[in-house]
Amino acid sequence: MSKRMTKDDVPRTAGVFKPVGHIVLVMQDAAAVARALAELQRAGFEAADTIVYSSEEMIAQCEEDQRGASMLASLGAEINLSRKHMELARRGHCFIVVFAPEDDQVQRVANVAERTDALFAQRYGLLTVEELVRPAESPRA
Repeated sequence: MSKRMTKDDVPRTAGVFKPVGHIVLVMQDAAAVARALAELQRAGFEAADTIVYSSEEMIAQCEEDQRGASMLASLGAEINLSRKHMELARRGHCFIVVFAPEDDQVQRVANVAERTDALFAQRYGLLTVEELVRPAESPRA
């Protein structure tokens, strides 16, 4: 069973952000985050199930990940995702981390991601990171 993360208790593997049982949504901007949060609430998610990261907060987290990453991190996708998240955050994009350990929750988040034009929706599993929506060819800057 996955544990719900908080900003004070960020799950890491090999020193890099890896929120197993969560989905990371990348949104265009703060207005898109507000729309997605409202849709997530309508889909049955509580405020405690979501964590919002501003672009500045995500940059800081990614910098911490990259400083703390062990050699093992280069074997998985997480360090590359951290770099991608940093690139997107530097373009001003915002992030929502949604606690969704069950398959029905994953489907509800994927539906919200599609309805709210999330740039990315990535489900973190124990061994994999699954793209839930087709990534935009080149996210709007």
